[in-house]
This record gives sequence, C-alpha cells and structure tokens, in this order.
Amino acid sequence: MNYMKKNWLMGICIIVISFVMTSPTYAKTENHTIQDDIIYDILIDRYNNGNQNSGEDIDVKDPYAYHGGDLAGIEAKLSEIEDLGFTAISLSPLMQNAKKGYHGHWTTDFKKVEPHFGSMKDLQKLVKSAHEKDIKVILELAPNYVSNDSDIVKDKADWVLDKQPKKDTYWKEDVSQLDYTNQAVRDYMLEVGTYWLDESGIDGYIIDEADKLPMTFLETFSKRLKEKNPEFQLIASLKDQTHYETFKQMDAIDLVDNQAFTETADDIFAKVENPIKPLIKSTNGLLAMDDDTQMRFAQIAGEGGRNALTTWKLALTYMYTSEGVPMVYQGSELPMYAPGMPESQMLVQFNSGDPELKEYMQRIAALRSEFPVLRNGKTEEVGTSEAMTVYKRYNDEDTVFVAINNDSKSRAVKIADIPEGKRLKGLLGDNIVKRNDDGEYVMTLSRETSEVYLIEDDTGVNWFLVGFIIMVMVVFVVGIIVLSRKQKARDQA
Repeated sequence: MNYMKKNWLMGICIIVISFVMTSPTYAKTENHTIQDDIIYDILIDRYNNGNQNSGEDIDVKDPYAYHGGDLAGIEAKLSEIEDLGFTAISLSPLMQNAKKGYHGHWTTDFKKVEPHFGSMKDLQKLVKSAHEKDIKVILELAPNYVSNDSDIVKDKADWVLDKQPKKDTYWKEDVSQLDYTNQAVRDYMLEVGTYWLDESGIDGYIIDEADKLPMTFLETFSKRLKEKNPEFQLIASLKDQTHYETFKQMDAIDLVDNQAFTETADDIFAKVENPIKPLIKSTNGLLAMDDDTQMRFAQIAGEGGRNALTTWKLALTYMYTSEGVPMVYQGSELPMYAPGMPESQMLVQFNSGDPELKEYMQRIAALRSEFPVLRNGKTEEVGTSEAMTVYKRYNDEDTVFVAINNDSKSRAVKIADIPEGKRLKGLLGDNIVKRNDDGEYVMTLSRETSEVYLIEDDTGVNWFLVGFIIMVMVVFVVGIIVLSRKQKARDQA
C-alpha cells in the first residue's frame, strides 16, 4: 500500500508539472481547402494486404506481379495515417486492368474496380471510413491510355491513335493512346469522371499526364465535376514540366505537380552543406520528396553519406512550412530505402523503421495544421549563414520564422525586424531567442537541425511558474521522505 501511495504521489506531481509546462494550442481554420491538405500517396497493390489475398497471380517474389495490397488494407491503416497528420490519401489507378497491371495503368474497363483491389463496396467503405476521420480520398486517373486487351481497342478502333505511344515510362507497353479529337472519347471520359464521384463519393482526381489532354476538355471536365461537388479537387500531373506555369494559371485545375521542386530538393538534401535558399522562391504546387518510380529519398541521403532520419527531418520541415501542398509516398515515415524501380514499389515494411521519424512527422504536421500562416502566408527570405537559411511565412495577422541548418557545423543568423518587447519561441526544440543589446535576435542552430519560431511577448522569467514547480517538487520530496520513515518505523516494529 505504501508503494502505491508513493506511485500515486509521483504520478500526481508529474501530471501537474506536465500540465503547467504544456505549450498552448491553436485553433484550426474552418474553411478547409486543398492548400490545407497533407497527402499520403498510396500504390494500392504495394501498400497493405487487408483481405490476405492469395493465388497464382499474386507473387511477392516477382516485382512485376500483384503483391496483394487492396482497399481493405488501406482502410485498416486509416487510423495510423490519421495519427501521422495526413488529411488526404491519394490512390493509384484502381480501374480494372490487364494481367499484371498492379500499377493501374493498363486499363481494360474504366467503370470497374480491379478485382485484386476489391469491389465498389470496398471503395465506398474506404471513402466512408476516411470521411469519418476527415480524410479526403483522391484517385489517380489515367485518361490518356487504355490496354490493348480492352474492348475499346478491339471494338472502337477510331477511339485510339494509330501511332503507338513512346515507351518512356515502365508501364507504357501494350497500351494505346486515346484520341481526344473524337467527341465520343471526350463524352465517354466525362461519364467516367462523374461515375466514380457518384458511385463512391471520392474527393478528387490526380490527372496523369494532364498536359496531353485538350485544355477545352479539362475545362469541361472540371466544370462537370464541380457542378456535382464544388469542393471536388483536380490535381494535374504533367509529363512536360515546361507546361507548369500554364496549368498553374488554369481555373479548372486546383493544384499542379511540381516535379522541379523534387529534383532541386533531392540535389540540395543529398549532401550536407548545401543551402536550401534555391528552393524558397520556386516552391509551390504539389510537393513530393519520394515516389514509386525513382530512388527513394532515404537512399539518396544514405548514398550522400548522410543519416536518413536526420535528413528526412530537414526535408519535412521545409515541405510542411513552405508554400505548396506536401505529398509523402507510402513508407517514407519508416523510412524505406530503394535504389529505384522495381525496389521502390516493394510492399511497405510496417514492422520496421524508427518511431522517431513518425513522431517528428506528427509534430511538424500539427504545426502546419495549427498555424494557417504556414499554409497560406507569403514567403520571404530573412537571412543566411553558409548552409543555414531563415525565412518567414507571414500574413496580416501572423508571422512565423523557419530556420533550417543544412550545414556540418552550428550556424547563427541575425534578424532585426521584430518589435521591441517580443521574443522568439521555438516550437520544435523549445528554443527561446531574446533581443540582445544591439536590438538583434540571433537564431543559433546545431548542425543538421531546424526550428520553427513564433513571436510572443517577452514577459521575462515566469517566477510564479518557477515557484509553483519548486513547491510541487518540495511536496514530492517531503512526501517521499515521510513515507520512507513510516515504512522504516514499521519494519523496525
């Protein structure tokens, strides 16, 4: 019983101290748009096997066969996805495919779910469960190509182009390109777009190779979908990044995949001592650091002689605090390594990984959620010191500073445009930066670390809080001494 009293007293003290030391929380914005999202990108067949599918055509040893991932497997992991701070999931194409079409790009029927992934009821169930957690479901739509085994190629020759598509992607074998000069093709694909919205209640599409579609079709497509659901989201994935600015200006498109960001970020974070400054002015659109076709980011960091966990933290800090919408490929939270295709498409190794990266992802996602300025504020570079860069996100109400030190040494950056009587409070590492005698604020970071700073009133030392903590600790110590003496007395009796 005495030990129980000790544990009870200790528990009370810990709870009280934790309560008074907890940082304040901040309210979320009510009007949620695509700019507020953090997307988890899923290759369905290579994510999680929920129905324990097995069969002759499922072979995890064959990198180009089905591996058993399905819609039920995704639904089973929704709570984990939610805990990591994601507000949307992106699913690889799930329409019925030809044999070994695990990637979803060998479409044989645009209005059926691939049986390996489940059924329409499974998709409806997934969407319903996701919506209950305030998670959007976005489908990747591949409207340009169709499998040569499809009825379209066999029965509607005038729907496809005579010229075979250039095999510049691993799945562009045995496919034909649809001819969008044919009104019948455009009408059919409009039906396809509305079909999946009507049947399953999905929240958006990522349109694969959107720059190969006629602009007029995209405008009609967008209008048709948004008439049914004004909040429906359309994300353009481009084959040619020279079209980025054009698509960025389109009212029909809500977001554009920024592949130039991925390439630049990979080069910067591949090596220590590369400043992130080149990213700041060009970061917008859909931001990804990993995907299913390239060398995985952890591998890039490792081959550059870096610790993958440390490097991922720096990259996530930038992605989540810069203009644009972050998208993280499945397994990055572990992280997973791969030199490229086909290893980059292996099943997620849920029983491996480092919980520290997941915890960091939760924290940085929480900051993005709690501070609207990190999602919709303007960006301005504040200062640099070698490979340490400081920038701020600001609007009429708030200003938040972000410091990222991608250097091999500790660095410091001075800033002066902060009102007197204020200080900077670190939200990731609890760092405090106060105004010095020269009226400057000096942000100092250890090597390969980052921090997000909030401006707050400099109230000096909170003696009431310090006194309260000391009092609690004294009560704790005295309580332990009293209990120990009583126990000792009993033992001697």
